[in-house]
Amino acid sequence: MLGFRKIDSEKWESENEGFIKGQKHLLNSIKRRKNTSQTPVVIQQSLGSCVEDGEVDRLRRDRRVLLMELVKLRQQQHNTRAYIKAMERRLQGTEKKQQQMMSFLASAMQNPAFLN
Repeated sequence: MLGFRKIDSEKWESENEGFIKGQKHLLNSIKRRKNTSQTPVVIQQSLGSCVEDGEVDRLRRDRRVLLMELVKLRQQQHNTRAYIKAMERRLQGTEKKQQQMMSFLASAMQNPAFLN
């Protein structure tokens, strides 16, 4: 949007003629691009040779599929977390019962009548 363009397709670096180290006066020349309604031909030209015909549609379909999968995975994550919380509650209950049994057995062993 500000006139920056990719330097290398493998790196997340961009450049602009008005963005040069030590040249603060050039920063004023960086302006936000105005949104204009573009025809598909202009859009295709602005994408350049890196995007083939139909690739944009394929990428949009892939994006929709990925978003649907993300929704499904988030639901599974929610269900898994609920299951884990339920299991933690069951485990705590089991541990509490075990502790009560151990206390009962310890007190029973202290009672001479129990041993006879």
